[in-house]
Amino acid sequence: MTSPRTDFKLDLTALGYSVGGFVHADAVVLHSLDELEQRGRQVQGKIVVFNYNWTNYHAASHMRVDGPSLCAKHGARGMLIRSVASKSVYSVHTGYMEYDPRYPRIPAAAITVEDADMIERMTNRRQRVTLKLNISTDFRHNCSSNNVVFEIVGSTMPEKVLLMGGHFDSWDTGSQTGANDDGGGVMTTY
Repeated sequence: MTSPRTDFKLDLTALGYSVGGFVHADAVVLHSLDELEQRGRQVQGKIVVFNYNWTNYHAASHMRVDGPSLCAKHGARGMLIRSVASKSVYSVHTGYMEYDPRYPRIPAAAITVEDADMIERMTNRRQRVTLKLNISTDFRHNCSSNNVVFEIVGSTMPEKVLLMGGHFDSWDTGSQTGANDDGGGVMTTY
């Protein structure tokens, strides 16, 4: 962030499949893809910051998946999205996105819930928020992936089967490293 705070660093992580790039532009805060369609002219040349009201993962993930192309359709130069999570402890949760080939590819990243709320408070006070994004991305082909499959036979009812599933992924960085997505949830069920 270069304005209103100078040299304030946002914690962010590029969305999966995002292009890299350098963008220095004013931010405009939106809350939904519908609002983007209504206010499309206002995002021209700007960085869109989606700060939605959390309802559920499915509803929020549409902004992450489709948002970059729809922002580019209206001339935005970059897109940030509030982490697709119900709660946060200043940790970024990211995931994949998709580009529509009809529109330019713009850099897209997830930011913390706290930073999205802060940017919105600033814009609500009519402060000009200017962001500088410098995102580097890399796509590696032919990488290995592994699965963990196991069986624990019960001591009381060994003939009964309880099937569970979950994932441990590497979308998240820092303290997250997949342990909280959704490893923490998987472990609490045991």
